[in-house]
Amino acid sequence: MVNSVKHTRIFNTTLQRLRQCCLERIKEERNQLLWKIRSSGQQSQETEDIVESTLREIVSDELQKMQPSLVVNQRNIVSRNNDVIWEFDGLHLENSTETASEELMLEMQRLLYEDLREELIRRELEFFEKEDEYLAQAVLENMNLNDNQLNLNFLKSRLGEVHMDHLNRGCKATPSFCMQAMFNLNALFIQCEVCDTFEIVI
Repeated sequence: MVNSVKHTRIFNTTLQRLRQCCLERIKEERNQLLWKIRSSGQQSQETEDIVESTLREIVSDELQKMQPSLVVNQRNIVSRNNDVIWEFDGLHLENSTETASEELMLEMQRLLYEDLREELIRRELEFFEKEDEYLAQAVLENMNLNDNQLNLNFLKSRLGEVHMDHLNRGCKATPSFCMQAMFNLNALFIQCEVCDTFEIVI
């Protein structure tokens, strides 16, 4: 009984140390991972695969670094196919060990996905800004407007408002813009087939 309590305490300390090392590695390496994902332009499923394999590699690597300091006959640590499973002699700890390893993976994923979400939002905003600028320039050129009638900043602001109105309606689809001449007037319209939006911008 005393031996079992001692093993449990040693095991929990080791698991906590592994957890701390893995989380520190994630914080250190997430910029590299984000850069890898950004530069590869992967689809969301491929991105998830990259993230998961990276997390598993970190856990395996940290576990390998710790192995020399572990007492082998008190712990059985198995690694196969980069899937790290912690086991401890004693059935009563099997579930808590599995839960601890799952919590570690989830916490590491949360740290990474937090940055990925911020990156995706930043990319979307950049895309909308570029699109707004392009459309504003096209409208100025095609509608032959001069600075007294309409300036580029006003047009950018108006396009930004229209984009935000569209998003605030709850539609996540990317709208399209088109120039049409109606009643002898040129106008810029926003159109979205997903939410049936069709309205004049300018």
